[in-house]
Amino acid sequence: MGFASGLISQLGWAVETTAGTAVTVNKFQPHKSESIQFQVNRKQGEGIYGGTSAFPLASRHQLTTKGVTGDIEVELTDKGMGTLWRAALGSTTTPGVVSGSAYEAVFAPGDGKSAGSSLTVQAGRPQTDGTVKPFSWTGCKITKFEFGGGIDDTLTAKFGIDGWTEATSTSLATASYVTGAVQFTGAQLSINVGGTASTTSGKTTISGGTALTGVKSVTVKGENPLATDRIYAGASGVKAEQLINGWRKYEITLDMDFISQATLYDLFTANTTTALQLTWATTTAITGSNYPTLEVTASACKITNADVNVAGVDLTNQKVTFEVLNDGTNNPFQIRTVSTDTTL
Repeated sequence: MGFASGLISQLGWAVETTAGTAVTVNKFQPHKSESIQFQVNRKQGEGIYGGTSAFPLASRHQLTTKGVTGDIEVELTDKGMGTLWRAALGSTTTPGVVSGSAYEAVFAPGDGKSAGSSLTVQAGRPQTDGTVKPFSWTGCKITKFEFGGGIDDTLTAKFGIDGWTEATSTSLATASYVTGAVQFTGAQLSINVGGTASTTSGKTTISGGTALTGVKSVTVKGENPLATDRIYAGASGVKAEQLINGWRKYEITLDMDFISQATLYDLFTANTTTALQLTWATTTAITGSNYPTLEVTASACKITNADVNVAGVDLTNQKVTFEVLNDGTNNPFQIRTVSTDTTL
């Protein structure tokens, strides 16, 4: 008898052509956890029926509306992540060749309705008899994301999911993982602060930034406000497509040594707008000087926290939080990848 634990679980997803219409999952990534749950709202009739048991009637217990919510956490690698980044930011993109087999993809915030914003997600959950049972969810939108870690950590990414409904009768897809994928680590991180943002052909770049030293860990968080309660008559309790209904909130937090007051603390007290760029790049080139890369660009940030604390005899620590805002010209937030993925 083989394994019967989470060791034989799997997680996959696929881009839906029409939001809420199931497709066969075709993207797989080694995952750390998934917590997606099917939620069904129930109502109990409370009419008095002259009984003596003081229990409500089972026949008056009714299902009303339904939905799906939870998280998935996957290893953050240089390949195979494109459809998740596209769904997380809500805009379309097509990888373009940089040189040879190196391809670049640029992801920026969009309206969340474009092709690729909605996913079918499937998890294979093992029973104790070793049978892996398929749980499939349609109409999945990414409500939030978080990734990063310490310098000695491997990177993972967690995505919050809101979906329409669940199916357990769909066949378990055969998992096929991208070969040659390399996991990013904190040791590959470099950070630039300041500089001037400019955008050409939809890609924002930063020139003149200054390398930031002393950073021990970084966390990138994004919240996508969505109307997740669009449930109307005639839909059998299933929601309509989730649409953006508020301001996005994206933050980048650095845990670092207190290197210099002027570097970040003075920007905080003066409420200075600054650019920030994080780059993870592996050490083995795809071709020439093109390395597998994950780059985060925020063209206009305000530092909302820059706490400096002395907690004993160790080096003074500083925790700095950048809030991502819009300068009206450039991509407020951008993820750029360089990999051998020719398509998302």
